[in-house]
Formats: sequence, C-alpha cells, structure tokens
Amino acid sequence: MTRVKLIMLLALVIALGAGAVAGYVGATRLPAHKGEQASNAGNHDRETDLARELNLTDAQREQMRKIWSDAMQGAGRDRQERMRSLQRERDDAIVALLTPEQKQAYDKIQADYKDKQDAMAHEREKAFAKAVEDTNQILDPQQQQKYAEIRKRRQTERGDWRGRRGASTTQSTTRPSL
Repeated sequence: MTRVKLIMLLALVIALGAGAVAGYVGATRLPAHKGEQASNAGNHDRETDLARELNLTDAQREQMRKIWSDAMQGAGRDRQERMRSLQRERDDAIVALLTPEQKQAYDKIQADYKDKQDAMAHEREKAFAKAVEDTNQILDPQQQQKYAEIRKRRQTERGDWRGRRGASTTQSTTRPSL
C-alpha cells in the first residue's frame, strides 16, 4: 500500500473515531447546571422555571409546551435523517478506499459494533420493563389503568421509533411532564 493511501486511511479512521466520541459525548451529555439530571426531568425543571418567571397562565403553559414539543420533534426527525444520510455517504466513501481484505475486516468491525448496540438496547428494554412493573406495584388498580392509558397515549404522540437501529427497544413514555 502506498504511503498516501495509508495516510488517507489513517485520517479516515481518526475521523471515524472523532465522530464516535462526539456521538457518545452528545448522547451522555453532562448536566447543563448544578443539580440537573441528564434527562427530561431537567427539561421539566426549566419549563417550570420559565413558566413561573413569565407568570404564564395554564393555557399559556399548554401552548408553550405544544410549540416547543412540535419544534423539537420536527427538528429531531429532520436532523436524524440528515445525520443518517451523512453517515451513509461517509461509510460509502471509506469502503470505496478499502481493498477486499480491508473491507472484510471493516465489515467485521461493523457487525461487532451492531451486536454490542443491540445488546445495550436489550438491556435498556429490560430496565424499562422492570421500571414499568415496579411502578405498577405501587399503584392501585385504578391508577394502573390510568398509567397504562398515559403510556399508550405518550407513545402514540411521540411516535414509535423502535426500528431505528434494528434493535427492539421500548420507548420511555412515562416520564412526568410540565
């Protein structure tokens, strides 16, 4: 392999590594300020604080929630689709540079990565199912029925995203909201 090809391959591997690190950091972001959880609970606190500071009526709170929910869902879907497209372009360009032997090694790395992602998704699904079961244990029958309705409604509102990576995951639809 010529030195130029080796340098280009090394640059691509570094770029892939940087992308993986950026994705990991984005997915596990640090709290924005002291005491905030890296979850929707932090968003709930900010919404409540904003509503209190602006002295919003209940109707305004609901309108604000809808405005921002619609904006974030639309931006999220569009951004995800654009990211997938960019990732496909990048992957195709990298594979085009590889020899058949390198492509075989690359495919093995990709398959191992997908297997690990699927295992993590399965762990998350089990943890979610256990949390739902534990929640139901502390509720009376009427609350359990209402909880099931809320989970179903929220899943419908947010859409079913389970096929994203080919792994079977359960959407978290039971977090409290404003």
